[in-house]
Amino acid sequence: MSRTIHDIRSVTATVVRDWTQAPPSTLLRRALVGMLLTAVYFTAGKLGLMLAFVNVNASAVWAPTGIALAGYLVLGYRIWPAILLGAFLVNVTTSGSIVTSFMIGAGNALEGLVGAYLVNRFAHGIRAFDRPRDIFKFAVFAGALATAVSATVGVTSLVLNGFADGIDYGPIWLTWWLGDAFGALIVAPVLILWAANPRVEWDRARALEAAALVTSLTLLGLIPFGGRFSFSTENYPLEFLVLPALLWAAYRFDRREAATATVILSAIATWGTLHGFGPFARYSANESLLLLQAFMGFLAITNLGLAAVVAAHRHAEASSRWLATLVESSSDAIIGKTLDGTILSWNLGAERVYGYGAAEVIGRPISILAPPDRVEDALPWLDRVRQGENIEHYETERICKDGGRINVSLTISPIKDAAGKVVGASAISRDISDRKRTEERIRYLAQHDALTGLPNRLLLRDRIGQTIAQARRYQQRVAVLFLDLDDFKHINDSLGHQVGDRLLRMVGRRLQNCLREGDSVARLGGDEFVINLPALTGSHDAVPIAAKVLDAIREPFVVTEQTLHVTGSIGISLYPSDGADAEALMRAADTAMYHAKKKGRNGYQFFTQRLNDAAQRRLAIANRLHQALEQDELFLHYQPQIDLKTGRIFSAEALIRWRNRELGLVPTSEFINVAEETGLIAPIGEWVLREACAQLLRWREAVDPNMRVSVNLSPQQFLHGQFAEFIVHTLREHRLPATAVDLEITESTLMMQNAENLAMIEQLAREGIRFAVDDFGTGYSSLAYLKRFPIRTVKIDRSFIDGIDDDPNDTAIVTAILAMARNLNLVVVAEGVETVEQTAFLKKHGCFGAQGHYYSDPLPAPEFTRLLKAPKKFGLADKPLARSPAARTYRS
Repeated sequence: MSRTIHDIRSVTATVVRDWTQAPPSTLLRRALVGMLLTAVYFTAGKLGLMLAFVNVNASAVWAPTGIALAGYLVLGYRIWPAILLGAFLVNVTTSGSIVTSFMIGAGNALEGLVGAYLVNRFAHGIRAFDRPRDIFKFAVFAGALATAVSATVGVTSLVLNGFADGIDYGPIWLTWWLGDAFGALIVAPVLILWAANPRVEWDRARALEAAALVTSLTLLGLIPFGGRFSFSTENYPLEFLVLPALLWAAYRFDRREAATATVILSAIATWGTLHGFGPFARYSANESLLLLQAFMGFLAITNLGLAAVVAAHRHAEASSRWLATLVESSSDAIIGKTLDGTILSWNLGAERVYGYGAAEVIGRPISILAPPDRVEDALPWLDRVRQGENIEHYETERICKDGGRINVSLTISPIKDAAGKVVGASAISRDISDRKRTEERIRYLAQHDALTGLPNRLLLRDRIGQTIAQARRYQQRVAVLFLDLDDFKHINDSLGHQVGDRLLRMVGRRLQNCLREGDSVARLGGDEFVINLPALTGSHDAVPIAAKVLDAIREPFVVTEQTLHVTGSIGISLYPSDGADAEALMRAADTAMYHAKKKGRNGYQFFTQRLNDAAQRRLAIANRLHQALEQDELFLHYQPQIDLKTGRIFSAEALIRWRNRELGLVPTSEFINVAEETGLIAPIGEWVLREACAQLLRWREAVDPNMRVSVNLSPQQFLHGQFAEFIVHTLREHRLPATAVDLEITESTLMMQNAENLAMIEQLAREGIRFAVDDFGTGYSSLAYLKRFPIRTVKIDRSFIDGIDDDPNDTAIVTAILAMARNLNLVVVAEGVETVEQTAFLKKHGCFGAQGHYYSDPLPAPEFTRLLKAPKKFGLADKPLARSPAARTYRS
C-alpha cells in the first residue's frame, strides 16, 4: 500500500513538473499533440454513439477508452487535459449538460490514468503483450478494474443530474462498463503495438500475403455477419469460420497484425449485429450486445495470447540459433557433459583447444583431458556443481590430443531439468597458456635483473629473509657479501656502455660459478652485486668464498676482442651480530665495502661498529649538506703563499669551511668527499669561486693590486659543459684579470680528462687563467701531462716536505722536482712548510714559493687582511704565527 501511495505521489509530481518546468517550445509541441488527441477522441466518441445498441449512449465497443489508455501508456500521464477535453466535448454535444459532461469527462480521464498506472506497475507497460500472463494482467487491470472507475463516475453523474433513474443504476453501469472494457481490450492493444513498432518492412511477397490476409478476414467475417445468405445463420456457429484467419495472422505475422485482425473482425461483427445480421442478432438488444461483446472479448484475448506465444517461440528459436552459432564460433572450448563426466557436446572451439574432433570424444569420459596429478583437485568443485553452484574462472591444467599440457580457465555451470534438478554441466574452457607465460615473464622480470638475469633487490631481500628465519631456527649464521667492481665507471666511459654491459653479464656468470648449493647472488644495479651465504657456522666460513670471488674476478675478461682486467671490493656482514633483517645486513655490508675500497681495493673487509658509526656520520653530513648553502653555513679561510725571495705574500689559497648547528665544525676531508659523491660539489665550487673573487677584489683595491688567489677544483666540476664560461664570467663580473686566479687541480684529474675537457682547459688557458697541479708527486707523476696541458705551477705535496730534514728519499724527490720545474720553466710552491730548516732548504735549491703553518694558519678574511697590511716580511728568522692545533685537520 505504501508503495502505491508513493507511486501516485511520484506520478503526480512528474505530471506537475512536466507542465510547469517545460520550455515554451516543448509546451507548444505538447499543446499541438493534445489538440490532435482531443480531436481523435471526440471523433471516435461520436462514431461510437452511432453504433449504440440499447439506447443512444450504449455502444458495444467504446473506442475512446482504448484511445485514452494507449495515449497514457505511449505519451505519458501529461496528456490528461486532452482526454478530459475530448470526453467533455463528446458528452456536452450529446446531452447539453455542462456539469454532467464535465463529471463524465473527469471519470474518463481518471479511468485512463488508473489503467495506465496499473499496467505500468504490474504488466510491463507497453510491453504487456510480449507474454500471455501479462496479456491476462492487462485484461484484468485495464479492461476490468480501471473501466469500473468511468462507469461508476458516469452513471452516478447521470443519476445525480436527473438523466437516469436510480432504479436503473445497475443495468446502465453494466452496459457502460462493458463498452469501456472492450474498448480497452480491442482498441488499446492495436494502437499501442503500432506505436511501439510503426515501421512496416515487408517485401513484395509479404505485402501480398498481408493483403490476402485482410481479404480473407473480410470475406470470412461477412459469411456469418454480412446477411448475404438466404438461410438463417443464427442456427449455425458460423462465427468460428474466422478462426483460421486469426491463426494465420498470429502464426505468420506478429502481435501487431493479430491485434489489427481482431479490430477488423470486431468491426464487421458489430456492424452486422447492429443491422440484425449474424448469430448475435436477437430480439433483445441487451442479449445481442452481451453476445457480441463476449465474442469480441474471446477474440481479443485469445488472439493476443496466441500471437504472444508464437512470438515467444519464434524468439526462442532465433535465440537458440544464435546461441548455437555463438557456441560453434566461440574460440573457447564449450563442452556439455553428464554428472558422471560423459561428454555430450563438443564445439569447434573445443576441437581447436584440445585437438580432438567431436566424433572422437562424445560419449567418452571428460577425464581424458585431466592430467593424472590433477584429478583429485577437481573433486571438490564437482561436488559443488552437483549442488547447483557455479564455478567461475577455475584455473588448472589439461592434456591435449598430442599429449601436451595447457593452462586453462574453467567456468562450469550446472544444467537443470524442468523440475530444477541438476542433470548435467556445461564447461567453458579458455586456453590461458599465453597469459600464464606472460604472467610468469612479468613475475620473473619483477624479481630479476634484466641485464644479467640474476635476482634483483626484491628477490634478494626475500631470500635473505628466508635464510635468516632458518638460521634463527637452527642457531646458524648468515653472511651477506656486498661486491662493487673497482673503477668500472672508467670502463664504461672509455669503452662504452655496450662493453660495460657485456662485462657485467660475464661477471654475473663467474659469481654464480663460485657459489655453493643454496647460495645466491643478485645484482642491485650498476656494478653492485650481493651474495647471500646461508647456514654458516662462523664468520670464517665466508672468507674462502670471498677470496674465491675476488680470484674469479681478477681473471682477465675478453670482451669484443679486448682483454679487460678487473678487480672488486667486498664488504661482509654477518647475522645476527651485524643486523637482524635483510636491510640491516645489506647496509652493513655496503658500509664494509666502502671500507675495503679505502683500504686499497681488490680485497674484503668485515663490518664493524666503527664502520657503522662512520656510515651514519656520512649520512648525516649528506643530509645536512643540502641546506648548507641556503643557511649560510659555508665560509672561507685563506692561507698565504710566500715568495721566498722577497718574503712577501703573493697569493692566498682559498680553503672552504663548514660549521653546522648540529654537527659543529665539520672536517673538510669529510664533507668534500660527500659533496663529490652526491653531486653537490658543483654548486659549492661555484660559490667558492665567487666568494674568493669578491674577497680578492677587495684586497686588490685596498691593500695590494697584484694580490692573487688560488682555488681548488674538483674533477666533478669538469663534467658541467658550461664550466669554462662560468669561470670567465665570474672573473669579468668582479673586474679581475685572468692572471689573478690560479685554479688548482690534481694529477688524477689531469689523467682522467677526455678530449672535451682538454678543450675546456685550453680555452681557459687562452683566456690567461693559470693552472696549478696540487699535491704533485702523489699521483701518476707523468711528465707527459706537464708538456701536454697548460700548467703554470706545481705544488710539492707536504708528505715530501715533511721528510727533507731527515729522509734522503724525500730530499732526492724534492730536489728532482725543483730541477725539473726549473728546466720546464714552471713555478714551484712547497706545501706544508713547518720549520725554518725546511724553508732554508727550499730557498737554497731555488724554490719560488712556500705555504704552511710555519708562516700562518688558514685565516678568516678579516685576519688575513690585517696580515696583508703588516709591514713586516717573512724571512728565515721569523717565528711562525700562533695557530690552532686543529688547523691542519681542516685544510682541503
